[in-house]
Amino acid sequence: LESVAVEGATGETYTNYEGKADGAFEALRAGDDFVCIHVEAPDEASHNGNLEEKILSIGFIDQRIVKRICTQLGSADMDYRLLLVSDHKTLMETRTHDGDPVPYMLYDSTKTVHSGLTYTEKNGEKNPYTQVGTKLLSLLFQL
Repeated sequence: LESVAVEGATGETYTNYEGKADGAFEALRAGDDFVCIHVEAPDEASHNGNLEEKILSIGFIDQRIVKRICTQLGSADMDYRLLLVSDHKTLMETRTHDGDPVPYMLYDSTKTVHSGLTYTEKNGEKNPYTQVGTKLLSLLFQL
């Protein structure tokens, strides 16, 4: 993977979400087969014990990255698979990382079948998960 420089990317709640989505979309449009968007904001908010900013940043990810890039890919008539996953849990109670499995959502724009569940930690515990995170890439790439 090549790094895409995004002006205004801070790693905090008020980062350039749209720039991250646009950079990823442009890389795909230019021929890259895979992109990864990393957003640190919810993790940093948890370390700081700031629940309001954690919730706000998760909403920003949903509306300003996920919705934006899905709209861009759909408008470009590009088939895609999207893996939404956290690198780890950061608990508000302790302000530290946790080793428990994290929920993930794998979406395929070419499939109409879905679980009907929203992407939440509670729903993530209901569905199959893997103890070995590296297996997620095999699911993403259908290996």
